[in-house]
Amino acid sequence: MPADSLNESDREQSSRNKSKQKQKATVDYLKEWSDSSENDDDDQGKIETAKEKRERLKQQKQEEREAKARQRKETQDAKKAERERAKEEKKAERERKKLFEQANRLRTDRHKLLSEMILDVHPDFAASPHGELLISAIEPKKAEIRVTNTDRYTIGWHRKCTAAWDDEEGSFVPHELRIIEEPKVLVFMDIPRLCEFIQSSTMDAEIDRIQESAGSRQILLMIEGLETYYKKKTLLKQRDFERAVLENLSQGSSSRKKGKTDSIIEAAKSGPTKEEMENRLAYLQMMKSVMLVPTTDREDSVDWLIALTTDIANAMYKHRNNKHLRHQGPSKSGIDAADTWSRMLQEIQLCTPPVARAIISSYPTVQSLFRAYERTPDVRDKEDLLADLEVERSVLASRDRTINKSMSKKVYTIFTCTNDEHYIA
Repeated sequence: MPADSLNESDREQSSRNKSKQKQKATVDYLKEWSDSSENDDDDQGKIETAKEKRERLKQQKQEEREAKARQRKETQDAKKAERERAKEEKKAERERKKLFEQANRLRTDRHKLLSEMILDVHPDFAASPHGELLISAIEPKKAEIRVTNTDRYTIGWHRKCTAAWDDEEGSFVPHELRIIEEPKVLVFMDIPRLCEFIQSSTMDAEIDRIQESAGSRQILLMIEGLETYYKKKTLLKQRDFERAVLENLSQGSSSRKKGKTDSIIEAAKSGPTKEEMENRLAYLQMMKSVMLVPTTDREDSVDWLIALTTDIANAMYKHRNNKHLRHQGPSKSGIDAADTWSRMLQEIQLCTPPVARAIISSYPTVQSLFRAYERTPDVRDKEDLLADLEVERSVLASRDRTINKSMSKKVYTIFTCTNDEHYIA
């Protein structure tokens, strides 16, 4: 073949080869570009996923921090609440201890106990001179007066109580304020009313109605002027005898001037005799369990009402397990020498706290009284040594009252007598 034809053929073949190579290179480039684009897309996806993860982790850490903060706050609040609760418990415990100590403290001043007492007074008695005097005398002592219909008795007692005695604990246990009923009621009678009551055929029924009204409480019957009644009764009997003698001597021509009369004299004219009165009163005591409280006049009656109120107020503390106002067993020792001396004197019959205080004000110790007896040469003067000592009055300070000679002699005998068989009335 000619050489030109071969060259042309080679050239064509070379051209085709180059074209194929070029196409292959183009394909390879496109393939590489396609692979590169896919890799770029994969990297871009990977970058977005990491960002989301970081955001997620950031959010998770934030939530964990917030949860820990909440937990810390809850712990702090719980500790604070626990501290507050412990503080309140300690405060309550201190209050309970304070109330317990107050409820069980030694009460040496009987008159301060009157602030716990409430007197239920019948309206008729409250409006009388006796009631007015009682109210004016006892209200300054912080006792409360309630004028109320007490039905058939004159005065009843209640107590503002903040503690109750526990036998097992052997102490008073504080509680909220309660109003409790005291086991006594009082019926007041003057002599005209008493004579009418004693001579009535319905005395038993009347006392039973009073007891029904009082319930289980004991009846105290206060009688004003009983001793005066007995004296007036005796005096009228003597006068009747003298008048009869004079009328017989003058054959009825004598005249007698009428003297001044009062309610007791009028009652004595037609009232029961002393024997009849004592029999009926003994019947009330023995058969009806009535406690008699005889008084002399209005002031003495009010004195006794205050003394009874004081005794009832003190009974809860002095006789915790005793329902009656009576002494049981030996007295407890005093808190100091002065209190012991006072208790010694009050062991003497009818030596009341005011009488004991009157003696102690002049003779503060046993030794001082005994030396005073030694310095007094005459026996009669020794017996009357205490007779003129002034006794504190609970109602009318202007009215003098002294230790009587009988009590003075009794104290002297008790402290100086050496005869074991000597009887002291």
